[in-house]
Amino acid sequence: METMPDAYLHIRTARAALQQSGCSLRCLAAYEMGANGPDPLFSYQILSSHRDPDLYALAERLHSERAGAFLMALATLARGDIQRSFAAGFIMHNTLDSLAHPYVAFLCESEDGIYHIPNGHCFYESALDCVTYRQDTGDRHAVLPLSEACPLLSPAELGETTALLQRAIFAVFGEDIPFLAISDSYRWFHWVHRSFRSRYGFKKLIARLLDAALHKPGFALSHMQPCKMKPDVPDTWRDPYTGESHIGGMAAIVEQAEHKGSEQLRALCGYWKREVSREDLAQVLGNASYNTGLPC
Repeated sequence: METMPDAYLHIRTARAALQQSGCSLRCLAAYEMGANGPDPLFSYQILSSHRDPDLYALAERLHSERAGAFLMALATLARGDIQRSFAAGFIMHNTLDSLAHPYVAFLCESEDGIYHIPNGHCFYESALDCVTYRQDTGDRHAVLPLSEACPLLSPAELGETTALLQRAIFAVFGEDIPFLAISDSYRWFHWVHRSFRSRYGFKKLIARLLDAALHKPGFALSHMQPCKMKPDVPDTWRDPYTGESHIGGMAAIVEQAEHKGSEQLRALCGYWKREVSREDLAQVLGNASYNTGLPC
């Protein structure tokens, strides 16, 4: 299983960016689901040892290859309120991932990183979602609701977003993914987020037993909500991909993503109103890898 800065933080950042932008999108459910980016594809047939089609591999490509071209395909192919709202949210996912992932890699992949443990990436992001939601609500015992991580789309909304993704994937990567496979990935995504909630700890026990049976520490447990954050997570860090030093942890990164996202939303809505050129939009959206923040 894999996730990128987890679902609630993505949706929260997308909401803040939209508010800062002053733009108006008519389908907020599609926008917020779009803020999960390619991540739902990771969930497709998650219980199967052989996925057909292999949407996990496709999701990895979307995160690391031709990111700018794919965002532009979404922007230019989107038709109507649902598809445009979804495209805008998807772009916000790239904005946060590309800024946050170097920091997450510092925490999880450095030998002395505080989350340098099996599935540390997912443990950190699950804890981040939990802590952020509790701070936002002021309830230190709150369990992140399913609706705040995986908005439920109507059949019409799911159909429109699936059709857009199908066209954009073919346009950029040349892969003709079946419509039903893409739409099913969202149902799997919803199932995964619903299943990995353990208010009273019973499911956490099952997750521990599953991890032990599979000999994969943290494979299931790392996705459970609620999840405690390790103490003393550092705010001073070095980007493992560029070597640059930074002061300011995830809170500073999220603030940067909200500001950048608001600028991108203004350019995107301007493009749809024919006030911003295709070339200018491409420049604003950029071509940053979700994984490293570097051009891809």
